[in-house]
Amino acid sequence: MIRFVTALYLALFAAFPSYAEGVRLSLVDAGYGRSGSQLLLGLKVDLDEGWHSYWRSPGETGLPSSIEADDRSNAGAADVLWPLPERFEISGYETVGYRSSFVVPFTVPVDDRGSPASFRVKGTIYACSDVCVPFPVDLSSQTAPGFHDPSALAEIAPWLARVPREGQGPLKLLRSSVEGEKLTVQFSSPEMSAPSAFVDLGTRAFASLSSMNVDGPVATAEFAIVATRGKTVDPSGAPLVVSDGRNAYRTTVAASALPSVGILSAALIGGLLLNVMPCVFPVLAIKVFSLASAPISRRRASYGATAAGIVCAFLSMAGVVALLKAAGQETAWGMQFQQPVFLVVMTLLTALFAANLAGAFEIVLPSGVATRLHVATGGEGSAAAFGQGFVLTLLATPCSAPFVGAAVGYALSGGMAAVFPVFAVMGLGMALPYVALATIPAATRLLPRPGRWMSTAKYVLAAAMAASSGWLASLSAPAGWAWFAAICMLAVLAGSVLIWRGVPKAAAAACAAAFLIVPLVQTAPMTTDRDGVAWRAFEPARIDALVREGRTVFVDVSADWCLTCKVNEKGALATQEVRAILGSAQMVPMKGDWTRPDEGIARFLKSHGRYGIPFYLVVGPSAPQGILLPELLTVTAVRDAVNRAGRSDPRS
Repeated sequence: MIRFVTALYLALFAAFPSYAEGVRLSLVDAGYGRSGSQLLLGLKVDLDEGWHSYWRSPGETGLPSSIEADDRSNAGAADVLWPLPERFEISGYETVGYRSSFVVPFTVPVDDRGSPASFRVKGTIYACSDVCVPFPVDLSSQTAPGFHDPSALAEIAPWLARVPREGQGPLKLLRSSVEGEKLTVQFSSPEMSAPSAFVDLGTRAFASLSSMNVDGPVATAEFAIVATRGKTVDPSGAPLVVSDGRNAYRTTVAASALPSVGILSAALIGGLLLNVMPCVFPVLAIKVFSLASAPISRRRASYGATAAGIVCAFLSMAGVVALLKAAGQETAWGMQFQQPVFLVVMTLLTALFAANLAGAFEIVLPSGVATRLHVATGGEGSAAAFGQGFVLTLLATPCSAPFVGAAVGYALSGGMAAVFPVFAVMGLGMALPYVALATIPAATRLLPRPGRWMSTAKYVLAAAMAASSGWLASLSAPAGWAWFAAICMLAVLAGSVLIWRGVPKAAAAACAAAFLIVPLVQTAPMTTDRDGVAWRAFEPARIDALVREGRTVFVDVSADWCLTCKVNEKGALATQEVRAILGSAQMVPMKGDWTRPDEGIARFLKSHGRYGIPFYLVVGPSAPQGILLPELLTVTAVRDAVNRAGRSDPRS
């Protein structure tokens, strides 16, 4: 069909030569250009007013232009460098190409620079005014050794600057995902002004731009893939060009919306590591303790139910994320801890768990739900264990273990098809210890044996759970005082009940005090001198200016509910070496507080492909796009990143 249309156009071209008067083709030869190692030429296409020409993928109408070097002597294959096109409408049809004269640069490698090089430039340029005409390209070039033409170079250079580059530079492709006949492309740039995106599907189909949404430094383009031959076309692997209005970057469309083996492996390992994070491990210890004296058969059933609860909780979170994404809302790992209602519910729930663990009361549900639910002591049926797994997962989200950031970032930035597999595998990873205890008989022998230690441990774990309740209460309001009063009342009630139940007064007082300790610990202001470091308020708009001044910026985004952040603060950030690094004259430490929802912080994280905290970024003269640090921070990681980013000469 394409050959027939081309032949028809050539026939029209021959029959009506006047149509060709609006377009002129010529070859601009700069010789060896600046590099001295390959020839630089340009096909100049002069268009009269009212004419337009097409890119490699022409859009809804027209045919793709093509150029190649043939009949070569002492020369290799040409690398044709198409300048960034524009998108416009012709008679209501979406068109991709050029509406004024342009130059298509191309380079040709030379086998022997001491000998002449010759070749012919052949191909077809399609252009339209009232009618569309194919303009055959058949131009010859012969270049003498060492030839260089500065005037020709000056004519090609502006168009060479518009050629999309390999490598991202200041422009970053965050994701490209395919779902059926819909393609979504998301990219970021600190210089976002007039974003555009183009997909080269050749003659198979065209990618019709449905929408282009700009959210600060992040642009999201959505395309409808329209087949030209009546068949469904998968754009996976097709050339992709994105631009922020100043820079252009070329890459390919992601092969599939489904997560790769690497991403799923990261999700599995990340979920497994969540079990040893500070917000999960104490609850896991309570679970193991509660079943220490139970028969093996009940242990296995309980662990299996807990594993099911964990996986179900992750799938539930995936469902919520999918709904929010469908509604166009922003999503993030641990975002529920930014919501006071969730914190209130979890505060009361963990307080009840603490009192129940201490033996103050038992929770009885209607017979249609479960016969009896011993939430913290293991229970008789599977409903209690299932509920434990569900709540355990909710408590895990303030922590961001290694590998979790990459997996969650992929899921939250990708399409719907990426969300459920990643969250399900992450849930399976977190449930693996329980699956092992439920399916491997020998694994149960590793559990502690029952004994007198259980009487003491019971109240210690109750105090730990009560402290969790107090911590959650301190997060539920900006000042925390209203909930502090409520927790005081709950502490007095819990202490009274425990004493009434025959618990020694010292143990009861310890459990009650645990409710009070955490709310009293107020987080210091983010912009004051903390740990010997003069933190500045988070101002992403100031980062580029500071880097241009030769400064290096260390960005720390954390939250009161992020326990991994607290571990990093007491660990790496509190060391004398890191304090000295961040306190040096060339360093600018910035701290962002994401305890409550903040669209500016969310956009900043999103622009770097992250959707959760802790978040650490080092930006400097040798790393203007920033160096991302791992979720679990180390002194070595901070020192190396600051040294790399702060070099005045990136080659040093």
